[in-house]
Amino acid sequence: MRWLSVLVLTLWSGVASAESWCAYPLWVHEWGVQAFDDDGRRVLPVNLPAYFHQTASNRTQPSPVRNAPADTGVRALPVLHFYSAGTMGRGDIPVGIEVGFVRGDASAWYPQVDRRRRGPSRQLFWDRLTLSRTPSHARAQPNVAWVDWLRGFDQALWVDGQGESERFVFYESNSRENVALRIRRGDTYARGRRHFVIENVIGHDVHDVFVNHREGARSYVFYAPRIPAGRSAGFVLEEHAVSNRRSATRDRLRTLLIDGSEPTPPRDYRWGGSNDCVMSRNPAVPVETAEGHRLFQHEVDAILRIWAPSFFDRPGTSVVYREDAAYLDAMMPLAIYTDMYNFVKLRRLGLAVWRARLP
Repeated sequence: MRWLSVLVLTLWSGVASAESWCAYPLWVHEWGVQAFDDDGRRVLPVNLPAYFHQTASNRTQPSPVRNAPADTGVRALPVLHFYSAGTMGRGDIPVGIEVGFVRGDASAWYPQVDRRRRGPSRQLFWDRLTLSRTPSHARAQPNVAWVDWLRGFDQALWVDGQGESERFVFYESNSRENVALRIRRGDTYARGRRHFVIENVIGHDVHDVFVNHREGARSYVFYAPRIPAGRSAGFVLEEHAVSNRRSATRDRLRTLLIDGSEPTPPRDYRWGGSNDCVMSRNPAVPVETAEGHRLFQHEVDAILRIWAPSFFDRPGTSVVYREDAAYLDAMMPLAIYTDMYNFVKLRRLGLAVWRARLP
């Protein structure tokens, strides 16, 4: 369903030192871009490393994270302190991931999955990955620029599984999704005053819609913050001429997508010391709903570095829009499991670019 769907995981490391304490936040950021040609057909404009997987292995399955002990909410102050890679928020964190594609079948993924199923529900299962500050295994040589760029995310944890280590979890499918928008001439269309209507033809809202049109040295950019499901937005192209296309497109999109609050250590994660304290977690209950779409600055910068030429730099017309988080939850169901000592804060960003033609 998603071209370049990447799950990047970031967390703050600290030490709990109280009779009771709260679970640590585990930020999980998924982002991806899907591209459509001028006929609305999906295209695949980004290369994948040859070592990404397309078939599942038959190795013995690990103990799933969802079977880990539940959180009672009470911790006895330890008598002996042991420090290791997996100690309470300071080292390795177990994570389970399940993802599916309602309108397609998984076609590539990394690292290798523990289980693979076919059908319109969850298809890829990582029962127990390990998150760490340093990779546990040798990294493959990608020979693909975007993988090298994402490996430069020093803030992100390494994901270890089945003898493989990477800065992210990757998955994509041979999606049968269609572009969400259509463009037609408006009722007052005339030469020198080209009136267009852009229509949302799916059952979910679309957001941050950019219609970017280039004619020789002239550029036009129409922006709509939101087009509700089944609704439309009209514009006269000549009224949206821009002198600085970069500020009107990629710089504006960057501002719209960045969450300026990078993860910071809470003042006090002991019982009663934090307003967002999470206790009594059950690892068998996953997080399945995104709480938003904004990502951290280094993630948005990487997206624009990879995709801005396709988004905004081509001659003719391109339409870029952001998919609704509820749409992503419905079309690409995702479940994240972790142990009692951590809790998931999920963000999902889905962008689409359509190489459109003005009628």
